[in-house]
Amino acid sequence: MTADDLRKNLETGAECVFALRPGEKGSVRGVFALTFDRRKGFHSVERSLKQLRRTASENGVLFLIFGENRIAPLSGLYGERIVNELPEDAASLEEFLRGLPRFDLTVRVRMQNTLKRIGFF
Repeated sequence: MTADDLRKNLETGAECVFALRPGEKGSVRGVFALTFDRRKGFHSVERSLKQLRRTASENGVLFLIFGENRIAPLSGLYGERIVNELPEDAASLEEFLRGLPRFDLTVRVRMQNTLKRIGFF
C-alpha cells in the first residue's frame, strides 16, 4: 500500500489500526488507529475493542504495520483491504490483534513519518 492509497482510505472514513496497548495480564486492552477528522486532520487515537468493532461496521478498518520505508498489511487474512466485519469471538479477534506491534516510541515515530508522507505536516 502506498501513502496515497492510505490517505484516500482515511479521507473516506476508514481508520488504520497500527499498534496495540496490552493489558496487565497480557491481553489486548486497546488499539491505536490513524484517523481523519475534517477539523483536526490526520491524528492518532486510542480505541477500545468495542469502539473498533463499531468503527469497522460503520466506516471500515485497515490493519497495517508501519515499517521504516514501507506500509505492510498485518497478515494474509485481510491483506490491504478495508475490513467491515470483525470476528464475533473475542478470543479470535484478540489473537489476531496480537500480531500488531506494541505502541512505543519506535511505532510512534514511524506513524509520524507516515503522516509526513501522506501530507499532514
